[in-house]
Amino acid sequence: MSRCLTFVGWYGRQNAGDEAFKIVHEQLFPGVPKRWIADPQETGNSDENLYILGGGDVFLKYYLDMIPPQAKFFAYGIGLGSPQQYASVLEEKDRLLGIWLRNPGDVEALRAQGVNAHYTPDIALLLGDAVRARPQHPIIGRTSRKRLVFCPSGNADQTALQRGDLADHFYYNYLKFALARALDELAKYYDIIMLPLSHDYKDMDLGFAGQVHGLMRRDGNVFPVTEELPPLDVARLIGDCQLCLSMKFHGLIFAALMAVPFVNIGLTRKTAMLCVDLEQPELSIPPYSFTQASLLEAVKIAEMPERRMKLERAVESQIAKAQEEAEAFQNEVLAALAGPPSGGF
Repeated sequence: MSRCLTFVGWYGRQNAGDEAFKIVHEQLFPGVPKRWIADPQETGNSDENLYILGGGDVFLKYYLDMIPPQAKFFAYGIGLGSPQQYASVLEEKDRLLGIWLRNPGDVEALRAQGVNAHYTPDIALLLGDAVRARPQHPIIGRTSRKRLVFCPSGNADQTALQRGDLADHFYYNYLKFALARALDELAKYYDIIMLPLSHDYKDMDLGFAGQVHGLMRRDGNVFPVTEELPPLDVARLIGDCQLCLSMKFHGLIFAALMAVPFVNIGLTRKTAMLCVDLEQPELSIPPYSFTQASLLEAVKIAEMPERRMKLERAVESQIAKAQEEAEAFQNEVLAALAGPPSGGF
């Protein structure tokens, strides 16, 4: 097995969720040469590489163009941004050695169109033991009450400005004010940890967090995390809190992994679908509908003791499914490595 496993995705971009995928890949293929690319210049020769697209929402032309046109490839832990992306999958059907998607509805729809797709929950759910082995973050010792972790997202706000979308720009400015007022209310009962998951200059969660923090009136109960943390430390810090409010997909994944009740401040299709998969749809606030009242009502539901038990049961089932599919994916990849180069299938 001299060929290199080449994972194509949003790697090396200071995003905790995507960097968590790399840790899963290391767990699944110890001792196998591997690399992670996010630039077409790094593609390499198809005879020397076996390509794996994912994880994340990367079934897009930018990433597909990094895979040589004659090479077949796997896709693992993939999300689709919308049903319109089914056409992209169908175009690559003959090149796919296997595809594992993280939404069961997408799997069902693609199977109906002749694609042998498989369902896996997000592969970061495989990291539980590694997360629990991490030390507690020092910020925990500075808190004296129950802890609420807020995972902001600067991406949509920045994208609105880049596109000149004034409607979105004004909505996200409203959202900052509404979040600040809601967090002021919750700060009566919780110490609030603001935890950015992305530090890329084009996806700067810290900036969004700083603006919300600056608008708060009870900011003495707020503890911002300004440094970039490794993915396992991000998950451990979320796990040491009693409630998670997240605008980020992997904020919700890490909360679920650590059985921390959460509320989804919805921005995308994928976070709403994740809440359904975790049997928590009522804890998802749809995009463009956020109000202080809607958040506080969802928090009341999330705080109910039976809610955590329901979450634990759902996550246990999700982890078992992710482990089963990880083994199937692992076996198929190892078999492909032992065969001829992917261009020769």
